[in-house]
Amino acid sequence: MKKPINHNNKRSYTISSLKKKNYKLVKQIENESKGMHSDEMVALMKFEKNLRQCASISLYAQQGRIINHIASHTCKHKACFVCNFLRQKKIRRKYLNWFIKNPVFYRVQLASDKTKLVTRFQHEHYYTDKPVVATVPYDIMHLTLTVPHTLDGGYRGQTFYQQELRKAFNLMRKTDAWLELVYGGEFGIEITKNDNGLHIHIHSLILVKRVTRNRNKVHRMILLEWNKYTVDPSYKRKPFTKEDIEKIKKGNSLLTDADIKKLSLKGSTMINLKTICGSDDIQKSDEEGRKKIMIGVLEAISYHFEPQTFDKKSGGFNIPLLIELMPKLYKLRIYDRIGILYRESSLSMTNNAFVEDLEEIKQLNIDGLNNGLLQSDFFITNPALLYHDRENDNRIILSNAAIDRRIDLSAGTTNQALGEMSEYAKAMHKDKFDYN
Repeated sequence: MKKPINHNNKRSYTISSLKKKNYKLVKQIENESKGMHSDEMVALMKFEKNLRQCASISLYAQQGRIINHIASHTCKHKACFVCNFLRQKKIRRKYLNWFIKNPVFYRVQLASDKTKLVTRFQHEHYYTDKPVVATVPYDIMHLTLTVPHTLDGGYRGQTFYQQELRKAFNLMRKTDAWLELVYGGEFGIEITKNDNGLHIHIHSLILVKRVTRNRNKVHRMILLEWNKYTVDPSYKRKPFTKEDIEKIKKGNSLLTDADIKKLSLKGSTMINLKTICGSDDIQKSDEEGRKKIMIGVLEAISYHFEPQTFDKKSGGFNIPLLIELMPKLYKLRIYDRIGILYRESSLSMTNNAFVEDLEEIKQLNIDGLNNGLLQSDFFITNPALLYHDRENDNRIILSNAAIDRRIDLSAGTTNQALGEMSEYAKAMHKDKFDYN
């Protein structure tokens, strides 16, 4: 029989590893930041401070020889390894729970002769007095959208064209053609760089109407609409060749030569759309099957919590690009829910100060272990200083450095310990003490 995984130990190991990657990034910045302008150095120094401080104050509970990771104080920076992992973990759980609770949408009858499509949450909170006249299944798809851009001119005269891209997406979503086939979803904006300059594009998880050949119908609709709303008058492109037409039509037998003639040479002529699963597949699947489905879902939304300018192949950051983007990304909203998911508060990406949800902390049952016969000792230390026994289910071991830096708390319960940790975090941010 396979031994169950100790998820707390595994999570602690991941936090420790990512904290070390934060320190590695700090060293990379220090090595590559020589000769930068003073204003760039100010931004870098703020970023370095975030990386050093993030998760440095982490809370643990020790009961005999058993140590559990409770929570960490995080920085929420878009390029932080720890924070992006925690966003991914949090959103995975949120979406899986949401899909399980929402195998179908409800069509409710309004006071007039109109109907409205709503989720289970919306029906229970906003439309409880409205009768359900139908249940509506849906399919889940991953959509990728780009726009034509050049190295010198960017897109529509902007080298950083995030707002122009988002505006085009907003306009397309208001069309009757979109509203007929797409119920809603979520999207994020990813920024990379290639030979044509900044490559800013959209990854979207969309929930679509279940009809025959819906993938091809949705693909054709979006291609034609997106082309219209992404026209850049300054973009120069040669007429389509036979090979161009074959490439555009590839993978969608519904596209005709007449459709190709409608496409503007100055707009986007390529989109990517693939089906992940149907809503009922999640209900039918066992736990292992649901994990496979969520891999597809996470592929669509993983771009929202991958650090910008991070190169997966090299394992490092493009520091000059990071410096270029940092002021542009500050407080920039690059993730949003759309359509029927817009009011789904259960899918909010808002983080509190700690890496764990309170419900997950409660599941550890720290305060109730052995009916309270074994006292918990709460302490704070830096996770980068911990060892994890990889041969023994990632058991947490305190290094000598971790013991030296250990701050024992007076708390008797988890809630009290969280409060004390919060006070230490506030002091750290005010530079009253250094805990890096």
